[in-house]
Amino acid sequence: TTINEVGNKISTITSFIVKDGQTDVSGCYNYTVVAGNMSVSSKNITITTDSNQKVYDGTALTNDGWTISSGTLASVHTATVTITGTQTDVGTSNNTYEIVIKDASGVDVTANYTITEDLGTLTVTQATFTPVVTWSDTTLGVVDWTVNAVAGKTPTKYTLVVNYTLADGTTGTETYTTTAQTYNLSSLIKSKGAGTYTVTVTPTSPDTKNIGVQSDSAEIEISKVSLSAGTGI
Repeated sequence: TTINEVGNKISTITSFIVKDGQTDVSGCYNYTVVAGNMSVSSKNITITTDSNQKVYDGTALTNDGWTISSGTLASVHTATVTITGTQTDVGTSNNTYEIVIKDASGVDVTANYTITEDLGTLTVTQATFTPVVTWSDTTLGVVDWTVNAVAGKTPTKYTLVVNYTLADGTTGTETYTTTAQTYNLSSLIKSKGAGTYTVTVTPTSPDTKNIGVQSDSAEIEISKVSLSAGTGI
């Protein structure tokens, strides 16, 4: 009786022969057969998958790396591992896998193994819209800014907060919104007069889960107001 796969099998004797030289003397014996139990237990291995991380860019994060970090396969067995883990949006997930172990004849023997998982993690962190603000025309009171795109997405609008301190010490704040990347503040400056004007631009994200925002500011000193009236883009 033989056993190759995980499980149990009863070991039995199908014949019993005793010889004296070449003479069969089995009939001279009384015997009792006690069946034995043959057992094959599963082989222990640990599969470890690799980790990976990146800033959100709209594409799936993966990592196909893996190892058998503990235990070994039987010498005639081979393993095929398919990594299934993926993470696109901001967050963290396990780097999962599927495994098939076959013998030399191509028979699936995965059931003969007890597999422990040591899964890596896939982590996507939040991207950021980061504007860069400049006073492009101090004569006309025009402020411009550039901002990066993320995964083909751009801000839906911009909020401008203008803080000013006038020559006589008066302070104030004005707020504007626009979908453009430029704004003409000449009307405000003409109405308020000489002083220091600081513009802070903050984008609005169309995807707050995956794309955050930063603000940027630019300051200008107006010593004499000679701007043409006007406001807006």
